[in-house]
Amino acid sequence: MNVKDYKLLLDINIALSKTQTRKELIRLIFEEVSKAFTFDCPGLFTIDEHNEYHTELSDGNSVMDPVNRYVYEHMDGSSYPHKNSAIEYWAGLKKPKIFNLLDLHKNIATHPHFPHMLDAGLVTVMAGALVNEGHSIGILCLSSKDPNAYKKEDISRFQAICNQLAIAVGHIQSKDKIQLNDWINTTQLEIIDAFHNESSWENRLIRVAKSLRNGIPFDTVTFSMMGDRFKEVNYGVQKIGLDEFRAISIESFLKMTDLDEEVFKEYLLDNASNTPTISNYKKYKKELENQKVKQKINRMFQIQSSLTFMLEVNSERFYIGFYSKEKNPFQQRHITLFDSLQSTLIQSLEKSLLFNEVVRLNKLLTEEKTYLKEQVNKSYHTSKVIGESLSMQHVFDKVNLVKNTDTNILILGETGTGKEVVARVLHEQSLRREKPLIKVNCASLPKELIESELFGHEKGAFTGALQQRIGKFELASGGTLFLDEIGELPIELQPKLLRAIQEKEIERLGGHNTIKVSARIIAATNINLLEAVENGSFRADLYFRLSVFPITLPPLRERGQDIELMTNHFVEVFSQKFGKEGVYVNKSVQHLLNSYEWPGNVRELSNVIERSVLLTDNKSLKLAMSQKTKRTNTNSVFEFKTLQDAETELLLQTLIRCNGKVRGKDGAAEKLDIPPSTLEYRMKRAGITRQMALE
Repeated sequence: MNVKDYKLLLDINIALSKTQTRKELIRLIFEEVSKAFTFDCPGLFTIDEHNEYHTELSDGNSVMDPVNRYVYEHMDGSSYPHKNSAIEYWAGLKKPKIFNLLDLHKNIATHPHFPHMLDAGLVTVMAGALVNEGHSIGILCLSSKDPNAYKKEDISRFQAICNQLAIAVGHIQSKDKIQLNDWINTTQLEIIDAFHNESSWENRLIRVAKSLRNGIPFDTVTFSMMGDRFKEVNYGVQKIGLDEFRAISIESFLKMTDLDEEVFKEYLLDNASNTPTISNYKKYKKELENQKVKQKINRMFQIQSSLTFMLEVNSERFYIGFYSKEKNPFQQRHITLFDSLQSTLIQSLEKSLLFNEVVRLNKLLTEEKTYLKEQVNKSYHTSKVIGESLSMQHVFDKVNLVKNTDTNILILGETGTGKEVVARVLHEQSLRREKPLIKVNCASLPKELIESELFGHEKGAFTGALQQRIGKFELASGGTLFLDEIGELPIELQPKLLRAIQEKEIERLGGHNTIKVSARIIAATNINLLEAVENGSFRADLYFRLSVFPITLPPLRERGQDIELMTNHFVEVFSQKFGKEGVYVNKSVQHLLNSYEWPGNVRELSNVIERSVLLTDNKSLKLAMSQKTKRTNTNSVFEFKTLQDAETELLLQTLIRCNGKVRGKDGAAEKLDIPPSTLEYRMKRAGITRQMALE
């Protein structure tokens, strides 16, 4: 090299020492290297820590050189394939080399991209590796349309420039690495702060998206969680300005793309991958051809490439997808970059989900505690069902059959027959007894408030909704929901109740999130629901959903032998309540009670006894009945039955009083004055066993 060359290298060295950014480095190549060599297309490629090649410099108009353009258009991604590529070959050169592209028979096998350079009119290339600390960190190549542009004596000069350039590139890469680590640390703190200080998922995810945008290029990023939190956590965040983002809820997204929720869920599951997946233009376009759901999404957002991740959050799958309108923006380094943030994201997500669950359970427990206090204040006796009549024995048999199942039950009967008491027995003897029995009287609330009572509401859902309220369905989850007076439920609310029962999920009034509920349904009514179905005031599908296992409670007038038992029970209960000891019922009072029709059934009997005990001033119960109530009806002491039913009841009651004994002294056969063999035959015919009597 002559003095002129050394002066040029010195100028380049001084200039390189001042470069701080890639932009400055590129400008230097044009300004200084052009003083030493002529070229029509320069190329500067850097190699990152993942051994991927990246274009730093193309021609003066920032258009890619032919090699780069070919790879970019024909390969999937902006990272370069190593096999059979000229770029890999150049990176491995120990010293610069000059290639005559016209001599194709020698070069085409090793360098298949050279014909594309010839198409651009380039006929000669001088290329050399940038080596720093023993590792190739880049390539500098100069291409010319002049076949005599580069000579062998130029190689030493070019080598010196490559050596100096390698130092500058290494310096910039080290600086970039430090800046990258700083960005990772800053982003981790921003993610933690977003989840800690933002109360809504929408605001949390917008802030997370803003933080990630500085390291991973995207136009839209999606956050999806399957299962119970699908609507709560599923958001897309779209870049709509220089530093402006908007969140798109799953409801808005489905409406925008005209997609069905279940179809979209299937699409997510079918496209889910346990490993990070890059789908740049070529691959994404192929996927687009075969998936109609993807086509609908693409029409709305003009996506051409994607980068997707799947995280394990509390043993559930959490998906994050980055989508770009650019053809090939995603590279392996973006996966590595995201991996460095993954643990922070998972921990923040887990803590937020746990915190939200604690808040929800706390509200649920508060509502449950308030409800149970109200019920305790209203109740003064246990949920004890009393009766020895055959009709009540049939009721007890049905209760025993269904008590430990989750089958929906419809309790039918006249007003005051004890439907709520039977519902309590069903709950207290079920596997759900540790959870509450929640009661809703469908006839006691205005129709405008029943929906809020059943399903709850969000703050601001309607005028007067000053705070969030948890509905009875959610409150009863894990326990039992008793829908009293179900026949009075407004027809317009019945479809929503049907969906809640069928799908076991609800939405609060004014809310968008689906809430899973697991409440056993017990409904009760004193009206004929089949007639209501026929006249159109009650939905047939809801009726059949509720009446899986109907239980009909007999009126008190058909339970004549139970009146005395219940009278003594209520006397005992109210005597304790009012602090009166030793109150008893004499025969004349009991006769009056037995001979009355009791149109109000058990409730009326309870009220009469409560009033009577309150007015009794000695040991004998002073019956407090109105003149109308005192009127007797001789028909009430006689129950019309078939001969077979009368015989069956007589046999069963006799066996009960004989403790199941059939033969011998004090046996049922002796009491009925019939031969034991005859009794056993009639018991078999009636389906009665000794065990039934003993139970």
